[in-house]
Formats: sequence, C-alpha cells, structure tokens
Amino acid sequence: MLKEAKPGVRFWGRNPFYWKVDTAGNQLPYADGVQVLVVENPADVVPAKAMAGELDWPKNEFMDIADAPAYRRNEASGGYRTHLWPSYGGAFAFGVVLNYTNKDPVKRELFNDLRFRQALSLSINRQEISDKLYFGESVPWVAPVSPTWTGFEDWMATHYAEYDVDRANALLDEIGLAWDADRTWRLQPDGKPLTIDGSYSSNLQTTADAMELLSRYWAAIGVRMEPKFVQGELWTERGFANLWDAGFGGHGTPEAVARAGRRCREGVGRRRRSFPAWPAAGAVPGRRSGSGGARGSAMACAA
Repeated sequence: MLKEAKPGVRFWGRNPFYWKVDTAGNQLPYADGVQVLVVENPADVVPAKAMAGELDWPKNEFMDIADAPAYRRNEASGGYRTHLWPSYGGAFAFGVVLNYTNKDPVKRELFNDLRFRQALSLSINRQEISDKLYFGESVPWVAPVSPTWTGFEDWMATHYAEYDVDRANALLDEIGLAWDADRTWRLQPDGKPLTIDGSYSSNLQTTADAMELLSRYWAAIGVRMEPKFVQGELWTERGFANLWDAGFGGHGTPEAVARAGRRCREGVGRRRRSFPAWPAAGAVPGRRSGSGGARGSAMACAA
C-alpha cells in the first residue's frame, strides 16, 4: 500500500488485511514496508548504487551483464554477493519479433511469409553473440517458451537456430527478393530497398552491441536494419500507432509486442514472435543481469 510519495522516493507499507498466510500461519507479506527510489537515468544510477551496496533489490533490467566483472570486483566494498542462476521465467533475455500487422502492406505480407522469418533466423550467428557478449554462458535458442513450460517440445529449442547464410539466401531467392544492381541489398516485391526499422529502447550497452551484430548478420543476406535507440515513451507511442517493424531487446520487450493486442487499442496488437529468442542469454546457463539473449540465466546482487 502506498503510504507516502516524495520527490525521488515512494514509501510502500504492509497491507494489514492481506489474505495470504504461509504454511506456519504467518500472515504475508513479511516485510513491514518498502522504500522505492525514483531516479533519472536508472541505467547509470542503479548499477552504481548496487555496487556501492545502497540497494537491497536492484531491478535487473538496469543491470547489464557486461558489468558482471565489475559487480564481482566490488562485492567486498559493497557488502553484497553476486549470484548467477538459470532464468526460467521466459525463453530468453534478448529476442526479436516482427510486426505481423505492419501498416505497410508489402512488409506485412513479407513478415507473414514463414520463409522470410526462417531466413532471418538462419542468418544469425547465435554462438558468436554468446561468446562476444555473454561470456559464452548462453546457448542458441529459438523456442518462444522456457523448457519448463507446459507444452514445450525438444524440437522447438533449435528449430532454424543453426547458422547457415547460404540457406538463408536461398530462402530469400525462393521468395523472389531480388538484389539491387550492386548486389548489396535485397529489394522488396514493389522494387523498394528492403529495410527493417531497427528502433529499440533498452539503455543497456549489451543490447546496443547485440543490435550491431544483428545488423551485420542481416546485411550478409541483403536485409538492411539500422539500429536506432529511442526513448521508452516514444517507443511505446509508436507501438500504439502501429509503427513498429519489429520489437528488439530483452526483459520481455518482444513479448510486449506479441501481447500488445491484449492491452492496446485495435491495430496495435495481433503481433506474434518470429524467432523469439535468438542469440545470447536466456533460460539455461547464461545470464540476465539486464541484458538479453537466447537462453541464459539471471544475475542479482544479494546484500
């Protein structure tokens, strides 16, 4: 229950009438209250405060896996320990999903072509992303769900997850996406250059690095994607206006696109994931300290 709100801080108190109890009959929650800090530039402030031992519960969406060595080095001075464990809450820490309801009719038809999505997936070197960005702690993964979820089948994990640029190009040739005169970029069926808007809203350096690698992979099959960071509010506004080409990032960003139809007005939702979890960290050995990937694990600091 919100007890008090001041500039930069919120005080939440225990609800004395909360109905749940534990097996010993003790009423939940155990904590009497929670103090929540509201800061600008949380991607910078949260890691610094966590390393200084000033936070009991830092939000891991602001904790980049790239900073894991720094968290380790500051354990003694900050009075905390850094833990890594498998993250089974979702399928990945970084992923991609195309907008199946794109306003552009040419892109909408192309994004709904299974062969196009398979080609994009095959062009991604997931192992390289894992090695370069996630300390090799993640595994190539494509399934949209965790292996612990009901309905999961083994084949889902690596379906079109292999790195095969030749096969990817063959699929795009089969679709009929011709090359330009310089054989650099593919052309859409209407003759325009094929470009996917690479807007993303994560402040994490690992996300930016993953976007650059993804751009390079897709360029190898003639698909232009130029990464562009946008503020979260603008990214959300563009979503409501159905102006996304795709959702990129971790911490549920692609799921947010896929599930948007449940919460947003007509025209925003009905998106589905294409190859949900691609590269680096996600649901088995790997990490999710604020970065993303295919399957990995979570990282947190315990005071």
